[in-house]
Amino acid sequence: MTTKGKTVKLFFEEGNHHGIIQAEMINWTGYVIAAPRTALADLYKMNDIDKAGIYFLVSDEEKKVYVGETMNGINRLKDHDDKKDFWDKLILVQTKDFNLTKTHCSYLEYRCAQLIEKTFYNLENKKSLNDYTGILPRPDISDMEVFVENLSFILPATGVNILQPIITKQDKTKAVAEFEMNNRFVKAEAYIQDDLFIIKKGSIGKEKSSPSLYETIREKRNALIEKGIFEIREGKLFVIEDYPTTSSSTAGCFLTGTPISGPQNWKVKGTTITYKEWENQQLGDQ
Repeated sequence: MTTKGKTVKLFFEEGNHHGIIQAEMINWTGYVIAAPRTALADLYKMNDIDKAGIYFLVSDEEKKVYVGETMNGINRLKDHDDKKDFWDKLILVQTKDFNLTKTHCSYLEYRCAQLIEKTFYNLENKKSLNDYTGILPRPDISDMEVFVENLSFILPATGVNILQPIITKQDKTKAVAEFEMNNRFVKAEAYIQDDLFIIKKGSIGKEKSSPSLYETIREKRNALIEKGIFEIREGKLFVIEDYPTTSSSTAGCFLTGTPISGPQNWKVKGTTITYKEWENQQLGDQ
């Protein structure tokens, strides 16, 4: 049987979820060290984190991130600790071997910066980064793209989503269920892909949100408008790009601007079957 499953190994240095975390993945030489800024002194005392790689300075509160390349691991951070105040979390990415050159690291820095610009985070780098695609040999570029793919997968396991794009694309080769919501204020379509409930481009929702809408949903809704994923015009909310959510209810709240039950309000496209009924059918098929 063919499987696309991946194994991530997490080591909690202090035995709690708030301290230093090391993350590794089977069959990948790279590894990630995630740590709060308060643990910086402890990091400097650790062995074997002075290799070539890249790093991120992250503020989840302000949705800011700085990406850099380093040839001496943690030692590069001493200058940043003095000159940059916004960050509260450090992500250090290195390899178990010594195969990363400065050009490899610069390429990874550039590619990660590209990905960050497609997320909810704002890139804090003041200088534009150089594209090293024309310098690295094609086999090296291929290896670095695999490195970025693995890094994008492993980071969320440490609680960091700085490389996760806001928008997605529907994969027509996958068997996905499609849904719709039609009422006085909403004319929208959605689909399920990779275990996410995705609002389709072209969907229309309500312009204003109600006072009863959850504050976290309201903030993210406003952020999506600022990012241009949602657009307000003609007294309505328009979805400009396919946008993934964690649940049908979250998607419904974005579109209606009010707290609603997604399972009760979304229906299988072209039918009267609710998402809840469809979900029960899927469970019954197991």
